[in-house]
Amino acid sequence: MCTMQRSIVMKVLISVMLWNLVSAFTLITTPGKKAETAFTRNAVSLLSSAPTIIPAPTPVSKRNIVVVSHNVSNDIAAGLFDDRNLLHGRVDVLARCVNSGLWLSNDIRDDTSVFLMFFPQNRTIEVVGRSVSDLNPDERTTALCLQRTLLIASAKNNHGGGNDQSFDQHQEEELLKIEKGYNNPNKPGSLPKSLKKALRIKRKAREAMLRRINRAGLQDVAPPCGFIYHENETLAGRLDKIKEAAAAAAGSVDSNDDDDSSYTVTRTYMLVEDGEPFGERLSLAAGASRTTDVASIFVLGDQNGYTECDEEMLRGRNDVDRVSIGSISLLTSQCITICHHYLDAL
Repeated sequence: MCTMQRSIVMKVLISVMLWNLVSAFTLITTPGKKAETAFTRNAVSLLSSAPTIIPAPTPVSKRNIVVVSHNVSNDIAAGLFDDRNLLHGRVDVLARCVNSGLWLSNDIRDDTSVFLMFFPQNRTIEVVGRSVSDLNPDERTTALCLQRTLLIASAKNNHGGGNDQSFDQHQEEELLKIEKGYNNPNKPGSLPKSLKKALRIKRKAREAMLRRINRAGLQDVAPPCGFIYHENETLAGRLDKIKEAAAAAAGSVDSNDDDDSSYTVTRTYMLVEDGEPFGERLSLAAGASRTTDVASIFVLGDQNGYTECDEEMLRGRNDVDRVSIGSISLLTSQCITICHHYLDAL
């Protein structure tokens, strides 16, 4: 009997000791988790309620790269694209242009700005090299920064693009395009089951993408550092604004030659296949004036190239030089890298 009582007492004591250990461990870890969760919630709420920061005017960059993109869909211009499928809408082209324009090995070009112009929406994203932060040299990170900037601007300016009405218009356009190429003699105006299924899959994928974007809440926080949104833009107007900023910067520093943001001369180069060799034209420009006093503007087209209106406008400007880096058409991002190579060699 005594042995049984002794064993029962030992079991009770062991149970009490184990319970105390579990309770102590819970007291140590649980408050930390609760505090961490509360901190995360507060951080998210602060980011969500943060007002949109209106960036101050930035000094003109020494190298200004203008990429002209035509036939941009309203979804892309509003930031409604899937960062896991950048080929849709050719967002990968835009991301590569930013990376080629700004990135060195483990560093950013502080003297370069990239302007991505979206037409026919007449919107521009300016990426300022000296101001960017938390940017990685991969397409997805750059695309997310572009998406965040466009979503914030769309929410602020009520551009839409993600509501049901615009979605119905988008689907109606798709249907009309398909109907023009399909004619069923038995059921005029009808669509085959395969096309209906394809549209249904596309509709569900787009709805899932919109849900992911809404969950992320990118449109409710401040824009990324160095990414500036402009509206009601034209190509001629953007070129004039860069030239005016360069002239204002040169006049504001008077005779301070050590200021790296003062450029007294602005040269604009339009990259084409049949233009003057860029290396020779650059050498002539460097001999005419000091390289440190030259703010260069490079105008490039995307995968679709220039429109007739673009070429006519650029040909009519006396300050635009048609230059070429070869007779073979290259990727826009590759052309940007080659232009940097020529300028770095001066």
